Order: sequence, then C-alpha cells, then structure tokens
Amino acid sequence: MKILKSSRFFTETLAENDIFILAGPSGAGKTEITLNLAAFLPNSMVVDLDFCKGDFTIRSDRFRAPVSVPQKKNPIRYADTPSLDQELLSLIGRACAGNQAIVDLGGDHRGMRIFQVIRPILTRKKWHLSLVVNFSRPFFEEERDYCAFAAKTEEMFGLRFHSLIANTHLMELTDWAVLWKSWQRVKELSHLLSLPLFFATVWEEIVFTDHRWEGFEDAVVAIQRFLYLPWEE
Repeated sequence: MKILKSSRFFTETLAENDIFILAGPSGAGKTEITLNLAAFLPNSMVVDLDFCKGDFTIRSDRFRAPVSVPQKKNPIRYADTPSLDQELLSLIGRACAGNQAIVDLGGDHRGMRIFQVIRPILTRKKWHLSLVVNFSRPFFEEERDYCAFAAKTEEMFGLRFHSLIANTHLMELTDWAVLWKSWQRVKELSHLLSLPLFFATVWEEIVFTDHRWEGFEDAVVAIQRFLYLPWEE
C-alpha cells in the first residue's frame, strides 16, 4: 500500500489505534484491503474472521500474502463453522501484547458473532471499525443498502462504525470517471451515516498523471492485488 494523498484524519487514525476492523457486504474488497494494511503496518497481525466464502478468504490458495495469517488443516470446516479456537486466541493475545492487528470480519454477521466473544479481551485496546464501500462490486448497491447494513450491525451486535473506506474500482478497467463518480456517492453515504472517510483506494497499476487529487480532500492510497485466479501465473 502506498499513500498518494494523506489527511489529518488518516494519519491520526493510523497512529492512535491498535486494531483495525473491516466489515461490509461480500465482494467489497475487505480481504484485499486487510492484506494491504498488514503489509503497510510494521509488525501487524491479521485475524481472519471471514467465514462467508471458504475459497476467497485469506486462508485460501487464491491469495498470496507476505503476512502471517492463520492456516487451517481443514479450511472448509474453518470457513463453514466459526469457532473461537486456540489459534485465534493466540493472534488476539499477540495483538493485545503490543502488535497492531487487522481484523477481516467477512461479508456476513458470523464473524461479528465471534468478535462479540473476543471483544471483552480488547477493552484496553483502541480499535477502529470501518465500513468498506464498493459501488462497482458484482452486485449493484444503493446507499440505502449500506445504511441498512450499518444499522443492522449496531442493532444486533452493538458495533458502531467509525469510518468508511471507499474501495470502488474495476481493476484494470478503472478510469478517473469511474473513481470520481463513485467517490461522490461515497460522500453522500458519508453524510447519510455521519461517518468520515478513512481513505479511498486506487489500484497501484493505474497511474493518473493528469491530476493532483484536486477537489478531493480525503486520503487516497494505492493498493496492490493479492488475489490471483487459477489461470493466472
């Protein structure tokens, strides 16, 4: 992850928190951002609570990651049956001992149930919960869908989001028009939810040389793609 444009909120959030938690609908890009944050933050730990799709979690073979992640002998059981096992407790303990941690809660509420269990352990740690927004995800999303997701998360689990992460992109098909249009929608969502924007992402292989992020006051970071498909080398 490379910082293209910083902001005061971005730098303060990174410096002041011990644990960064990502949640949002499936396909928004939480796993990619989790790995990018882990590669960016020194001595950070990844806690994978994504039980939604076994083949698209950090534990799967679809991700090449230069970070330490829990590897299970039986990934299907691990993906389909959320459990607070010794491995997860060990990661949480190491995070509480001084390491920063990035938690991927996945695309449904099963990971949040596990987080409810470990939440008391984190009472002395500062954590930041971000809603990952992607208006170019495979399924069309409206602002009201994200509002409903946030409301349900707070109602069911008492978890209130602290910020948004704008992750709208179409990989190599992304252009400036796609980004700008999506960021305007994220700003509308920010107003609806009264949440600041933590940062917006662009794919690192797309270089925009004809602008200087004018008119966009929030942080922008370039992320790399850790996901690879079976037919890719």
